[in-house]
Amino acid sequence: MREESHTDVPIPATGSGGGATRYLIARVQDPQYAGAEPEDVVNGPYNHYAIVGSKDGHKFPYVPLAKIVQPANTATITNEMITDVREVANPREKTVRFPRPVVNQHIDGYSHVLRHRRNGTGHGRGEQFPDSANGGRFDLDIPEWATRMHVDARWTSVRYNGQSSWGAFYLQYVGKDGVWRSTQDFGWDVNEGNIYTTNWLLSDNLFIPYAMRGGRLSIYMRAFVEDNSNAKQGAVSLNKRSGLHLDVTFYEVADWTGWNTR
Repeated sequence: MREESHTDVPIPATGSGGGATRYLIARVQDPQYAGAEPEDVVNGPYNHYAIVGSKDGHKFPYVPLAKIVQPANTATITNEMITDVREVANPREKTVRFPRPVVNQHIDGYSHVLRHRRNGTGHGRGEQFPDSANGGRFDLDIPEWATRMHVDARWTSVRYNGQSSWGAFYLQYVGKDGVWRSTQDFGWDVNEGNIYTTNWLLSDNLFIPYAMRGGRLSIYMRAFVEDNSNAKQGAVSLNKRSGLHLDVTFYEVADWTGWNTR
């Protein structure tokens, strides 16, 4: 069932006696359950919207769409009062994995030593770490049905040289719509005076806009040294024992924004 247009559904106002919890449903007018056949038996309509007081227990076919929690003395419904309760009947899921166990055979390459500072808050903050030529870029296809993606990224055996430094790492990505986006920043901090290796772990759940679905996706591993003179540049590096790993899982979940913005 899919609505190809916008429909205004009236919601009764609440009084001073208290609020109300209501549910918006799509009711299926099946004559074998209740009601008469429509005048046009072939084209219907066989469904319409209804406001009910409970999501469960109705003796007719229906699909729950939204929960509306309405305060007292309220006639206007706002987005904050609405919860999407739709579910995909048979949701699809797909995972793509990229193991890259060896970054490079040396530690001297510029792309393997983290030197760039944050330099702002945009999606291109810092630098690719490592750069695309050395494995820091991943290309894959987004399924047409995917509405969200879960990303798990790992930098393994990241080397700290003992200088006082701190910063963050993140993923930058771009799809067929040409819009650059990024995950949140995840922090790193060197234990001063000790030379050692550690792993960087990143996990995020991201919405996939309709304009990106069914197209190519490029993901870049990035990092930066914080904008602070006490955070030393060049304190973090990768070498022949370092590695990269990226898991991307695509999910098909209910998404009203994708449909309404086509």
